[in-house]
Order: sequence, then C-alpha cells, then structure tokens
Amino acid sequence: MKGVKSRNKDTQKEFKLNRWIQHEAKGIENKWYAIRRMDLLIISICSGGLFLSFEMFKFFYDKNFDMQLVKTGSFLYLLSILANFTSQFFGYRSNNLEAIYSTKVIKLIQSNKSIDDNEELMNLNCNIKLYDKIVSITNFTSILFMLGGITLFITFFFVF
Repeated sequence: MKGVKSRNKDTQKEFKLNRWIQHEAKGIENKWYAIRRMDLLIISICSGGLFLSFEMFKFFYDKNFDMQLVKTGSFLYLLSILANFTSQFFGYRSNNLEAIYSTKVIKLIQSNKSIDDNEELMNLNCNIKLYDKIVSITNFTSILFMLGGITLFITFFFVF
C-alpha cells in the first residue's frame, strides 16, 4: 500500500511540475505577445491622427478657422501614444516577473519544498498584480485618449 501512495505522490508531483512548466512557457509567450498586441493598432491610429493634424495645420494655416479642436485632438493622440508606451513597459515587466515566478515554483516543486507561504513568491506575486493593474489602467487611458482625439477630429469636420 505504501508503494501505491508513493507512486501516487510522485504522479501528483509530476503533474504539478508539468502544469508549472506549461505556465512558465505561457508566461514567456505572453511576454512577447504583450509587445505585439493591439497596442499596434492604437499607435497606428494615433500616429495617423498626428499626421492628419499636421496636414490640417498646413492646409488651414492661412484660412480663418478655429483650430482648437484639432490642437486638442492632436494632444490627446500624443497622450494616447505615451500611455501606450507606459503600458508596454509595465506589461513587459509583469510578464517577465511571471516567468521568474514560475521558474521559482518549478525549482521548489523539484526540490520537494512547499510553495505555500513562501515570502519571495508572495512578493513577486504582489509586484505582478501591481504591474498588471498599471497595465490595465494605462491601456484604458490610452484607448480613452485615442477615442477623444477621434471624436474631436470628427467634430471639427462636421462643424467646419
């Protein structure tokens, strides 16, 4: 009976280890995905908006138009790009810490040590959650700035 329990423990350990190895691989994959994700779309739209605003300034420079909507929209596009870069920075940091966290868990499991109440893991997890929250806030902010810029440009075209 002891042999069965021992094999069962080994199987559970192997299963747990495999789960963490897969989690580590997924964390590494997510790190690279974070660099390429939909943020490219936001950067593209905002860059296009900035280019459009420069062209509008050239076209309407000698005309008697109030360009305040375009100026404010351009500023929102710029803020969106800056928020997006901030999001990318913290997204990379979060995914990197996630990979480190997973590697440490794998080593603890392999050495038959408990992962429960491990202070180093708790600190890493706390930092991961903080960075994830910053990423969520800056992504949301970036999208809001972009939508604000689009709205002001559309308003300018309908008003003038």
